[in-house]
Amino acid sequence: MAVAQTSVVWRNQTVFIKETQYVGRITAAEVSLTRSTVEVGGLGGIGKMQVPTGKFEASQANVTFQSLALSDVSLLVDDDGWIELRLAGDVRTLDSQTGTRVIDAAYSRIKGWCLNPPVPGLNDDGSPYTANISMAYLEIIGSSGTVFKVDWINNIVYPAQNPGNFGATITI
Repeated sequence: MAVAQTSVVWRNQTVFIKETQYVGRITAAEVSLTRSTVEVGGLGGIGKMQVPTGKFEASQANVTFQSLALSDVSLLVDDDGWIELRLAGDVRTLDSQTGTRVIDAAYSRIKGWCLNPPVPGLNDDGSPYTANISMAYLEIIGSSGTVFKVDWINNIVYPAQNPGNFGATITI
């Protein structure tokens, strides 16, 4: 069975940093999230397992610039490095029910602090740079509303996480 290599395609991508639109200079943006877990083992069980606690570890976003301008540097170091990103695009996906393509729109909002202030290199080819952002807020929004949100400052997660409950019953 062959699987399509491009089952999700993004079109009309735009990036805003503090309400300034970037066209062509940002080549990629990635976020890595890890759930906080606790290791548990059952009474007389065969081993241990990691169970989510309903919280998230400190996480980072990486934004790769093809080249930097002085205005980029001032945006990334101003206000102690506080960054607000808005990444938007149209997504085309394969529909598993009908096999046809469905078009949707989505955008992500990322807020946090730039951990590695940029220093532009002066050369003819531009100076690639990846901003490492310590995230304080992440929200993914589709055409039907908020899909996923983690707000580390206000301790908000959407949809609400239901951490596992542990207990033991002993019958004699």
